[in-house]
Amino acid sequence: MAPCRERAGSEDAGGDGAAARMATGTRAGSGAAADAGAGSGGTVGLLAQWRDPAAAFAALLAAPPGEGARLLPWLLGGALAPLVADMPALAGQAAGEGVPLAGLLAGRLMAAVLFVPLLFYGLAAVVWVLLRLGGRPVPGAGLRLVLFRSLWLVAPLVILRGWAAALWPVLTSPQAALLLGLAIWSAFLWQLAGGLRALLRRG
Repeated sequence: MAPCRERAGSEDAGGDGAAARMATGTRAGSGAAADAGAGSGGTVGLLAQWRDPAAAFAALLAAPPGEGARLLPWLLGGALAPLVADMPALAGQAAGEGVPLAGLLAGRLMAAVLFVPLLFYGLAAVVWVLLRLGGRPVPGAGLRLVLFRSLWLVAPLVILRGWAAALWPVLTSPQAALLLGLAIWSAFLWQLAGGLRALLRRG
């Protein structure tokens, strides 16, 4: 009788272990599915970024992407946005003047790829020094993340303004250009202010 009880106890223990392993596997699978859903929700992430920039930047700063992985593409995307926005106008200018479009694009492309990134790296360095002198030092990488992502976030607005102006010339009037420019600058400053708040809270 004793061996029977021992075998029964072993079977119960084995059953409990199998059940525990199955439960662990189920939880792991659920976690993987949740991670996949979060990773595929890029649009939800952007909506959250515009709704609460400080919270969105806090999440990014908690696990910052690499400089080459995200920061440089964000910077280049923002730097190239004015060029893409002006493509319809440049195409019309090239057709009207009878000059190759590539010639008009070359100088603008060089400025976008070389000078604009240098300008924003320099701006990040100046802000970093000013914050340090003001007794609020922040990591340089975090400051570049906030600045470059804020620029990238308003890039679609810049492109939309340029292409809309090509379709509706009334948007090229000084008043409309001023209003649209102020709206884009306000969106950029909204993101930048939220990112700086998140960065200063982290210290």
